[in-house]
Amino acid sequence: RMVQLQTAWRRFSKQMEYAKTRDAIIHIQASLRCFSQTLKYQIIRSNMIQLQASFRAYRQRKVFLVFKFAAIQVQSVVRSYLVMLDIAQQNFSAKKIQTAFRRFSQMSKYQQILGRMVQLQTAWRRFSKQMEYAKTRDAIIHIQASLRCFSQTLKYQIIRSNMIQLQASFRAYRQRKVFLVFKFAAIQVQSVVRSYLVMLDIAQQNFSAKKIQTAFRRFSQMSKYQQILGRMVQLQT
Repeated sequence: RMVQLQTAWRRFSKQMEYAKTRDAIIHIQASLRCFSQTLKYQIIRSNMIQLQASFRAYRQRKVFLVFKFAAIQVQSVVRSYLVMLDIAQQNFSAKKIQTAFRRFSQMSKYQQILGRMVQLQTAWRRFSKQMEYAKTRDAIIHIQASLRCFSQTLKYQIIRSNMIQLQASFRAYRQRKVFLVFKFAAIQVQSVVRSYLVMLDIAQQNFSAKKIQTAFRRFSQMSKYQQILGRMVQLQT
């Protein structure tokens, strides 16, 4: 019986030790699994935070690029508008200077012509009282030739001035085009086209104004020539 009792006690003690060992191993496994899951959660959480930060940075960068492109477009429009205003101001000033200079030159030429015509009329009256009809006719032919030469010279000066202005406009346009291409590149192509269209419109207006001025000058010269011819005819009569 003592041997059976010892055997039963040993079996019971072994079972108790096994149960304790088994509980300890289960507790260690649970701790390791908890630590592993906690580490995985922290890694996943860190990756999610980094992903959120990257997405927010991408979204903010995209918004920044949109605002930057809009600001560049606004600057381009403002600069092109300022350039157009500068060109319009320069053209307006040049037109005022040209108009004043032409008025002064025409007035001086008219005064010279008027003085010469008065002198010619005085000489002609004196000459008409002394000379015959044939000499009077030769003098009239000479006056007509002088007037025609003056009108042709005036037309040549007008054509030459128009050609010089056209050359100056073309050279300024070519230099400005090269400058804008190297400085603003593809962003300023629209500005160049708009400036070129404005210059074409201004050139068309200048050409129309010049045609009107030429027609008016021709009409005024013809009217003056008709008046002179009428006075000559009256003198001949």
